[in-house]
Amino acid sequence: MSKFKKPSILLVISLLIVFIGSFIAYLFNSSNGDVDVSRIYFETERGELSGLLYKPDGADDEAKPTLVTTHGYLNSAEMQDAQAIEMSKRGYVVLALDQYDHGHSTGTMEKPVPFFSFWPNAIHDAVQYMYEQDYVLKDEEGNGIIAVSGHSMGGFSSTHAVMLDEMQYEETGIRKIYASLTMGSDYQWLNAMDYTDKEINSFYGPRTSGKVAGQYDEFFFDAKAATSGKTVVKKDYVSTKEGKGFLGNPENPEAGKVYEVDGGERIIYQPNEIHPWNHFSKESTGYAIDFYDMAFADFSDRVQIGEDGQTWMFKEYASFIALIGFFMLFIPVILLLSKLPFFRNIFTTKPAPLPEPKTDGGKLANYIIIILGALFPALFFSALYGQDFYGMRLLRQISMITISFSGLALIYSLVKKC
Repeated sequence: MSKFKKPSILLVISLLIVFIGSFIAYLFNSSNGDVDVSRIYFETERGELSGLLYKPDGADDEAKPTLVTTHGYLNSAEMQDAQAIEMSKRGYVVLALDQYDHGHSTGTMEKPVPFFSFWPNAIHDAVQYMYEQDYVLKDEEGNGIIAVSGHSMGGFSSTHAVMLDEMQYEETGIRKIYASLTMGSDYQWLNAMDYTDKEINSFYGPRTSGKVAGQYDEFFFDAKAATSGKTVVKKDYVSTKEGKGFLGNPENPEAGKVYEVDGGERIIYQPNEIHPWNHFSKESTGYAIDFYDMAFADFSDRVQIGEDGQTWMFKEYASFIALIGFFMLFIPVILLLSKLPFFRNIFTTKPAPLPEPKTDGGKLANYIIIILGALFPALFFSALYGQDFYGMRLLRQISMITISFSGLALIYSLVKKC
């Protein structure tokens, strides 16, 4: 049994790390058990949506202001952990949504361009479902006390949800969406749906609306700056035509300042961040908390307004510890399996190493092969991905030269041997 002892000990240690990390992550994700976190599914006319529902204790007895938040392209609901954890522990009901054909959600994919089947109706459809739940707060007129939020593609979905909600309001007299906050998205893809900036801005109505626009966002907020050819471009969204229009066209717009437009409040935050960092930023998460404090200030009897401090990152740290334990599991599991009779034949004799080159020419050739082998894939990928004609031509020339020299070296070695 001694041959099983060391792998068994390592197996137990790995499992303990996984368990401890996962348990700590659970505690922070559920606010020490004060928030029930569950996976839900619901049917829509466009498919089936799914998401992680964060429901604080007492929500079934007293309806709560609610947040529907979602992810960007090719991501999932888990990318909204920061908002979900921070707002649910403050008493909000939160639905972290998987958009159509992302995560656990499925859609009909009827659009000729699948991208336009993912997001245009995802948040809006989720709001229709959440509005009907008893734990979601409504005012005396039946308006929903629901905020929508999303990152990147989720931002397009959030903005379009507000627009669709305002169109419904003109028919029903009820607004189901109370506030909206987008991160890492402008009007680019809404413009592609033939909406003008003026039309989009008019749909916000009296809602409290905000945008988080990273100054170094790689994709949005200043098309002219993005096409300047520079690798890193600093952007000032509030000074652009689109940003000014969102804020009601003030003469000297400022980031972080609240502007009253059409009976509602609007604000743009500009953290010193790139596009993906919005997910893992204490600064952007702090802006989100401040925004919801402002938007839901009248509901301090149902949620905690003005509470400082963030804990969502501890869930991420604990999850990382559990991940380390998971990878550690591979070693003892493989060692233990290899000791079983069925797997004994997996062991083979270690082959003798090839002789090292002895001549200076051989050593030089060896170094050249190592350098080319390391650099060629990196150069090839960047040239191909960037559709760089000159880069691909240079690589082709390098390849031809390398092949030619290799051929000459082979011929020389054969002649010398003969």
